[in-house]
Amino acid sequence: MESEVAKLINNALEAELSAGQMGRLSGYIYDQLDTLNGHLDVEIFERVLHIVHQRILQRFHDVVLVDVDK
Repeated sequence: MESEVAKLINNALEAELSAGQMGRLSGYIYDQLDTLNGHLDVEIFERVLHIVHQRILQRFHDVVLVDVDK
């Protein structure tokens, strides 16, 4: 799950997706997390959510640094 989310985020940021496409990506991520929430116990789900959150934050941080360097 983590690698799939990271790949989707990278593709979205590199492709400069439209608002509608970003909305669909956000919806997909939400749906996946909702599914995991229904199948995992609370502690494991919270760890997965933390990992996904950290990956998203790191990717956005990387994008901002690249833009600042330009």
